[in-house]
Amino acid sequence: MIRMDDEFTKLYALLTSLSLKNKIIQSETKEEQKETVEAPVALEAIEAPVTLEAPEDKVSQVKKTSRRNECIPCISCKRPFYTDGFLARHLRHNPKCKKYTDKYNLREQQKRLKEDQKLADEQKQIEEQKTKQDKMPLHKYVNECLEKSITGELLQCKFCGERFISSYMHYMHYETASSCNIKAFAEFKKYM
Repeated sequence: MIRMDDEFTKLYALLTSLSLKNKIIQSETKEEQKETVEAPVALEAIEAPVTLEAPEDKVSQVKKTSRRNECIPCISCKRPFYTDGFLARHLRHNPKCKKYTDKYNLREQQKRLKEDQKLADEQKQIEEQKTKQDKMPLHKYVNECLEKSITGELLQCKFCGERFISSYMHYMHYETASSCNIKAFAEFKKYM
């Protein structure tokens, strides 16, 4: 009784020899040099024993299509999918994953909105500064930026909250209190 492995091995060897013969015939029509290179390869393929490897764990292997180079993971369960459609079907059939994904997308959207708002505020502030720079002389603009950076209320330090009797005492405070001076300098840079 002939075993299935022996028949399979014979059939595989026959198919490889036929495909190699096709390659040799095609190379004869194109170039004579390719025939000499492929002929030893064909002999080795026929003579070499054919071994079939068992597939590895199918769960760990992820198929990748030619359209995508990487898999799309589910955000909640981290299961990889190789198309958007499979991920959408997974989310339809798994309500816990869908709920978590919706919350995650909502948080990401809120983060993007906050960042966009922050950028818009900074751009607005820059535009206001440019219009002020165009309308007033430089020394007045610098004095205005200085007042904004050091004064919370009238004659009060913006950073430590200390109140002063005169503007001279207020300015002297920044010479003696180095931590307030450093913070005021950083704030002044924002306005410039």
